[in-house]
Amino acid sequence: MLRGVLVATQDMPVEAVAEVMAKHDIPLVPVIDDDGKVIGVITYEDIIRAYLEGAKPGRVRVPVKIPLPIPVRAEERIQYVSREQALTQVLVEKAAPVERAGILADDIMVEELPAITINDTVEHARKEMLRRKTDYLLVLDEEENIVGVVTKWNMLYALGLKGPLWRRRTKDRYFIDYIMTRNVPRVNPDTPIEDVALEMVNSESEVVFVVNESGEIIGYITKDQIIDAARKLLVDLLVENVILPGKTGSVHPFHSLYHVVNKMKALYLDALTVYDGSRVLGVVSANRLLFVAFEDAVTGIKSRRLIWVRKLVRGAARRGRYVKITPLVALDVMVPYKKYISPNTLLTRAIDLMKEANLNGIPVLSDDRQVVSIISKNDILRELARRAKKLVKVEKKIIEKREEKAKT
Repeated sequence: MLRGVLVATQDMPVEAVAEVMAKHDIPLVPVIDDDGKVIGVITYEDIIRAYLEGAKPGRVRVPVKIPLPIPVRAEERIQYVSREQALTQVLVEKAAPVERAGILADDIMVEELPAITINDTVEHARKEMLRRKTDYLLVLDEEENIVGVVTKWNMLYALGLKGPLWRRRTKDRYFIDYIMTRNVPRVNPDTPIEDVALEMVNSESEVVFVVNESGEIIGYITKDQIIDAARKLLVDLLVENVILPGKTGSVHPFHSLYHVVNKMKALYLDALTVYDGSRVLGVVSANRLLFVAFEDAVTGIKSRRLIWVRKLVRGAARRGRYVKITPLVALDVMVPYKKYISPNTLLTRAIDLMKEANLNGIPVLSDDRQVVSIISKNDILRELARRAKKLVKVEKKIIEKREEKAKT
């Protein structure tokens, strides 16, 4: 039998009702009002008639109360940029240093990370992240060799393509092999932190392996360890020196989740500001987004709200479980956060706020409270990677000058 009752509300789209009926193979769905009382039913025949003839004669149009995704305007469309372009785009550029900071991979690496096996499900990985309070897991094969890593960013990317894998039926769940990163960058212990960040940005990996002369893994560097080191390194920078220009780091509260995920992927951002045109409502943060209960981020972007069958008080009648299905938008998955900083705030202050709020980004607004962008952890990675590229050019010129002097 089917435990609980699948129901529809008066303002639910017919397409959503039809999909639920087909998925669960049920001939009719009760329709309830705002108080949860059944006011009618919808059947297969009603669905077919709606597609062929439209609304029944004499029916009053019900106002839609659930937040449906709004269309993306031309100026809000995703502008895809290459990693090379991403490294050069900042709101206000500041001259890069002419020498490296002196922080090496060996200084910030850790020797252990939690691990799972390649045959584990994504659901198991999600639970391990929650239990161990981590964003990063090593992946081991049957012989306990390290074959890759899985991070919340891996899950986020898979989510944008297929919907949340861990909420599917057992036979439909994918294993870690489907979403993990196999080609994890490798660096030597004496690799400067700027070059480590460049490897992360170029490979879109949030973990780097540290190897010895024999190629054996001796440590790991995560994105969060890079950010902690940058807190001590980038003390002279302002937020405006690292954020992307053009108000690209924000979304409307009623933009679809599919648009949100794709924007983060395209712009290499791990957080977005949710801004309704007059005020900041919150932040969509990659490290918090994955554990919101939703389904099908490609076609319907739907969520389920469950009310289980139980007695509220002793001796009372049992209440039935309702399963309501509604489209998911940015407003549904954001973390409420109304604080913001200005573009001329010290970057170190922004990093402190991220850590305090457990967010990957902090909204950036102008003095007149207009959204400018967002400062995210990936912006800080980009800054270090940008320095690595410039330092290579500087070092190349120094070598060329030395060679010219040697010839003369």
